[in-house]
Amino acid sequence: MTSQPLRVAIQGYGRIGRMLHRQLIENDIEGIEIVAVNSRRNTPAERAHLLKRDSIYRTSPLDISADDENIIVKKNGKILITKSLNIGNIDDLPWRELDIDVVVEATGMATKSNFAQKHIDLGAKKVLVSAPMKDGSPMHVFGANDEEITADMTILSNASCTTNCIAAPLKALNDEIGIESFLLTTIHSYTDSQNLLDNSGKDMRKARSGVQNLIPTTTGATGAVGKVVKELEGKGDGMAIRVPLATSSISDLTINFSKNVTAEELNAVIAAKSKEIPEILGVSYEPLVSTDFIADTRSSILDADSTKVVNGKTAQMLFWYDNEWGYVARMIDFLVKLKTFK
Repeated sequence: MTSQPLRVAIQGYGRIGRMLHRQLIENDIEGIEIVAVNSRRNTPAERAHLLKRDSIYRTSPLDISADDENIIVKKNGKILITKSLNIGNIDDLPWRELDIDVVVEATGMATKSNFAQKHIDLGAKKVLVSAPMKDGSPMHVFGANDEEITADMTILSNASCTTNCIAAPLKALNDEIGIESFLLTTIHSYTDSQNLLDNSGKDMRKARSGVQNLIPTTTGATGAVGKVVKELEGKGDGMAIRVPLATSSISDLTINFSKNVTAEELNAVIAAKSKEIPEILGVSYEPLVSTDFIADTRSSILDADSTKVVNGKTAQMLFWYDNEWGYVARMIDFLVKLKTFK
């Protein structure tokens, strides 16, 4: 391990890339330096403005400004300077010149390892993808299989926000009780891939206005869970319903167990696991609603009063998550772990 900082570049400066930058500068996380951000859109001044002011997470207390080439953050007497790049051709990215240790791939495009590998070819030592991989490449979820992350890995994936929500509790329940099968419905906030008004879309439903409709759509989270928790591979399926909320979502799991259980026993399993990994998994015994979980850094919070069991072996369990802020917190956990390998 070295005292040198982990030099990070963020490729893609949308919701995830920007919130990652914001959490890193607002929290006292030692040894991680955001050297550069790159996106086709926005000037340094526009990026600084959006980093400072957010409609969901409100205004950052930090002094954030820009010059012609950089985003500038003043904190505790220090000046943090991040290069603001507008490079559209991936082959022109200057990772070797900037001595980048990790590229955070936040464009949503690097879902296959051959795409992510381009950053390695350009001089980055590792790539951390903020999306699930679609080609069988490894994915890691903290609280489920993060112990499998090793120093020799060059392309890593944090899977999806929903996978992060359900993987840790499903693993805990399977380890303690045994799961035969499960179904997921994630009631998911809209994302910037949806339309404000009816327009073209990936399918007829997603072509419709995301702020006026409940939109049934697909989710890859159940398949991804089987990749990070091998014992659950092929045991689950599910769907998403996109709803007119800006953030905070809830996963509705219907689980068939291998033996009889009670709601109290199920809640106790999650409560016990939450004591082992409190930064990832939580339990709420209060009658809360979605806005109560905005800016919650945990990946998954059980709504304990909603747990129900029928016929002894079939249960319904609800897990809250901030699909942006909580997910970004795990990206930071990833970077902290990668820092230990440097």
